[in-house]
Amino acid sequence: MKSLPIPARLNLLLVAAVCSVVIGVQWMASHASWGWPVLAWGGVFSVAMVTLYTLKHEAVHGLLHPDSRWNHACGVLLGL
Repeated sequence: MKSLPIPARLNLLLVAAVCSVVIGVQWMASHASWGWPVLAWGGVFSVAMVTLYTLKHEAVHGLLHPDSRWNHACGVLLGL
């Protein structure tokens, strides 16, 4: 079975996007009134965190980027 090349650019874009979404959602939820807005932001946060964990998992196993330094840096960033 032949393995496909690692989409390094796409993965780095996803890391930047998911980190931005998680930070933005936390800020929005902290400034929202209680009730439905907080629940809605919580739903977005949970989906973003699943993506974040998946990317972190790939970094830990060395499959996020072909360069191990990028894997390590992205894994640390996603772990923060």
